Amino acid sequence: MNKSKVITGILIGVAAGAAIYSLYGTKKGAKLRKKISAKSGDISDIVMSKFNELGETLKNKYSKVKTEGQELYEKGKKRAEQVHDAKFSM
Repeated sequence: MNKSKVITGILIGVAAGAAIYSLYGTKKGAKLRKKISAKSGDISDIVMSKFNELGETLKNKYSKVKTEGQELYEKGKKRAEQVHDAKFSM
């Protein structure tokens, strides 16, 4: 095995161990876990809020496009009837 890979693996292991120890092995780690938990809840609330806003925006856009489509259909239908009536009334 290559010495640099072994050293890299050891350094990654030490860094991971230090991170885990700082989160779970100290009183400061407990405070940090609480902060992380609070922040993740805040982020979750923000994401849900943005998702709901997006849903409302899409719903409104769909409704508007649907209404405009129905209006265009009715105008086209009336125009087709006018052309039909004019053609057969000659």
